[in-house]
Amino acid sequence: MELNAFWTALLRRWYLTVGGGVLAVALTVFIVGQIGPTYKAEGTVLMFPPATTIQNGTTVETQGNPYLLLGGLSQARDIVLRTMKSKTISDAFTKRQPNAEYTVNPDFTTSGPIIVIDVTSHSSTDSVKGLADAVNTVPGVLNSMQSGLGLPASGYITSRVLTVDTKPQVVRSSQIRSGIVVGALVLLVTLLLLALLDGLLEARKERSRQRAQVQPVVPVDDPVDTKPAPARQRRGRRTSVDQDESDRQTTTVGS
Repeated sequence: MELNAFWTALLRRWYLTVGGGVLAVALTVFIVGQIGPTYKAEGTVLMFPPATTIQNGTTVETQGNPYLLLGGLSQARDIVLRTMKSKTISDAFTKRQPNAEYTVNPDFTTSGPIIVIDVTSHSSTDSVKGLADAVNTVPGVLNSMQSGLGLPASGYITSRVLTVDTKPQVVRSSQIRSGIVVGALVLLVTLLLLALLDGLLEARKERSRQRAQVQPVVPVDDPVDTKPAPARQRRGRRTSVDQDESDRQTTTVGS
């Protein structure tokens, strides 16, 4: 019943309903335009193991294919991810790229030691620049991890860039989400106020109708004729009185 009454109120005040819908759409478009799209650039970096070498006389020979040893680098990859998520590294990146943000995650689509770097910004140019900066951070993190181990440079785990976006992807999810939230809130508040206003107006009409029904009807009496009688009638009345007086006198004398 309440829902039916609500829809009835909306239909009865259709002009306010249409106005509220137009207002919600206008504010949604305004908010979407103010927020703007987000640009995301993605890059992938491969953790690369050191090559196994042996020295044969005066020559150095590589033994085996390093790509066959990628399975042992998952722990090293996790350490790099944890380091790049630290506040120190992220704050340094923010100082260099104040208009961009980055996230690092493992590549869940493969078992290889691949790092996926996503850089987002409200500017297409800043997202590409931020991605290049984040990708270049990985070799520095690897070097700082291994510099105190007393290893030769040839024994270091290194990184190799696999892919880097040169044209970022346009992401409008934040725009759409914000627009939906703002539009829904404005429309909800407008409809609730409309229903409240309609209820107040209908209650006032009902009170007026009830007062009109219980108000007593006062009968209107005929107006009293306060006009003086015509002179002939006045004379007639006086003559009748005089005649009565004369008769009384005659009766008295006869007695």
